[in-house]
Amino acid sequence: RGLLRLLHPVIPFITEEIWQKIGTPVSESIMVSPWPSDEAIFTNEKAERNLELLQDLIAAVRNIRGEMNIPNKKEADVIIAGVEDGVSNLIKQNESYLEHLARVQRVQVGKEVKRPPLSASAVVRNLEVFVPLEGLIDIDVERNRLQKEQNRLEKLVDGLNRKLENQDFIARAPQNVVEREKQKKHDFEETLKKITENLALLSE
Repeated sequence: RGLLRLLHPVIPFITEEIWQKIGTPVSESIMVSPWPSDEAIFTNEKAERNLELLQDLIAAVRNIRGEMNIPNKKEADVIIAGVEDGVSNLIKQNESYLEHLARVQRVQVGKEVKRPPLSASAVVRNLEVFVPLEGLIDIDVERNRLQKEQNRLEKLVDGLNRKLENQDFIARAPQNVVEREKQKKHDFEETLKKITENLALLSE
């Protein structure tokens, strides 16, 4: 009955039909039955923490793929360092999720794993995630692309700095316009910082 009530917003006609067939003392129609309450027996904080860790690892690899322009059709190797035994077992048991959701070919985990050369990295909790880039992207092409983007953003930030240092602009422009330009400058600077870091990775 609890499952039927949870499913009712999605498949109302089917759940109503089953509700009528099984008979229930709760109410005549599932539409007016109370929403099921949570039960402590179904709460598992450890399982939730494990799931969150796996989600964060998958998100980290996907972010690296996006930032480094790795083609979706190419599967990556992933190295995860700083892993204790319990977490290592968790990752190995759920390796298929990384493979399917982050386009990963092989996962290597360990406590003292070293960072490979030409690899992008991320930090998830106290773990370091490395994705070796050699063979996934054309290093020279990607380096040139990032350098062009770096130059473009530097010019944009420089132009915004000049605008925001112009007292005439600050005095005449509406406050929301000034704040919007400040936010734009902040966003450009954050992107520029990330691009600079990625360029450094490709120059190792």
